[in-house]
Amino acid sequence: MNPEEILEALAAESIDIADLTVEQLQELRTHLRAGLQEMRGELDEAEDRAAHLEQMQAHRTLYDAVAAQLATATEQAETLEQTADALASFDDTPEEESTEETEEEEPADESMEEEEEPARTASLSELARRRSRRSGTSTEVRDEVEPLNPIEALPGLNSFSVGHRFESALAVASAMADRYGQIAPKPGQKVDYARFAVGRSRQEHRFNLTDSAEENHRTLRELNEILRETDNARVASGGPCAPAEVMYDFYRIDTRSGVLTLPTVGLPRGRVQLPTSPSIQDVLGQTGIATEWTIENDTDPSDPATKPCITVTCPEFGTFQVSAWVTCRQYGNFGARFYPENVANFDSLTLVAHDHDVSAALIADVVALATAHVVGGNGGGAWTEFTDALSFESTWYRSKYRMDPSARLEVLAPLWVRAAVAQDIINRNSTVSFANALQQVDAWLAAANLSVQWLYNWQNIEDSGIWPADADFVLFAPGTFLRADAGTLDLGVVRDSTLNSTNDYQNFVETFEGIVMPGHEALSITGVPTCPTGNAAGYRVDELVCAAS
Repeated sequence: MNPEEILEALAAESIDIADLTVEQLQELRTHLRAGLQEMRGELDEAEDRAAHLEQMQAHRTLYDAVAAQLATATEQAETLEQTADALASFDDTPEEESTEETEEEEPADESMEEEEEPARTASLSELARRRSRRSGTSTEVRDEVEPLNPIEALPGLNSFSVGHRFESALAVASAMADRYGQIAPKPGQKVDYARFAVGRSRQEHRFNLTDSAEENHRTLRELNEILRETDNARVASGGPCAPAEVMYDFYRIDTRSGVLTLPTVGLPRGRVQLPTSPSIQDVLGQTGIATEWTIENDTDPSDPATKPCITVTCPEFGTFQVSAWVTCRQYGNFGARFYPENVANFDSLTLVAHDHDVSAALIADVVALATAHVVGGNGGGAWTEFTDALSFESTWYRSKYRMDPSARLEVLAPLWVRAAVAQDIINRNSTVSFANALQQVDAWLAAANLSVQWLYNWQNIEDSGIWPADADFVLFAPGTFLRADAGTLDLGVVRDSTLNSTNDYQNFVETFEGIVMPGHEALSITGVPTCPTGNAAGYRVDELVCAAS
């Protein structure tokens, strides 16, 4: 059959891949490979790409199955060829026996000579007995050999049922000889091959690992206990001998998370002047703004005698500029040439550190430009103090500048405050999980229309096991601060006579960054208690003191 006919027969399940000869498998594999290449070339122009890919996948699966069967069939054919050659070259001619050996043998029964035994093919067991006679050894053939992994008979063995288990190598060899006698070719006939048995690996262990982590833990613990209790512990002789493998990669967990993020403006000249924008507070209630002029005053102008006007003056200008932030690394030529992973890792690590250090400086600039608002605590825990301070300050800020009551405000806060506030919620109600407590913090901020940047590099938490007693925050309207960017000076590799004299070089980068404040005002809210005591306000509701109206 040609490959097309074979494919039709396989589709109709009239034949199985295992029934194909080596030549048929080779032709079918070549045909499938060509078809797969043709389908790959048609993929880009296919109308239904998904269906085409599915068809390609089915084609590839069949190709893999044919290739696997071809490899198995080829190996079996080679094994059978070797067996056939060994059996064909076997010399079954008996050697001449000496007179002494003849005399020692018992005389043959005459009745036995009259009856001729039917011709049959000698088994390997009989061949082994004949050879033992020639060598003068015992004629008893013993099957006490090393036990095998289970080997079971397949269909086609006349002397054995399907599934019969061979218990020794000698039994397998005898079955091979019998099977060869059934399929032995005639002169000029091509040698075929046949499968007659299947072997299964038998691995039995006292300790076995499974997919269950708990079972594996118990198994390993039991094994360790046995090893500890064994007096005659075995010691390996010599160890692995090979030297330990060197791993050149580095461990990294750092990120750029927690750095200050602001809208960026380019400063190609390095400095910028901005007018100080007047706010509504500069004109509210001023003379000349919404002055009342009554009918009576119009009849006899006296209060006021004239209609006042507000005089518009020139604004003041503020100047903002960038600073240069320099990072320079020096390497030895030998180290850089023969351990480039170290150079690449250190370059990346220092650039992340550069961004964090610059962020700390820019946060300090923002705080310096903000108006300080000192908050007095109410005796509660972090959750009460945090929400109380931000609720009041954001409401006051929107009111001062007559913003939309639902306008979103920006907040800068130390990163650890979020966890401290969540912990305070848990301490107030032990049934609340930490995840739910964090969600409660985020939900309150979203409802209050506050966007918080949780920052590193500002009021860093100490390794004391105790939460900080208080924290500072910065609150402002969006756009109040901008990040000034005047570009980057990246000189790459720097070499000069001094560095060359020590066989070194430098890697140099410099960023130009700063803070620009076009907005009206930012509040630096200081002294907000953050201890997660789990307390509500430290006073009763009827003792709450508010400002006089």
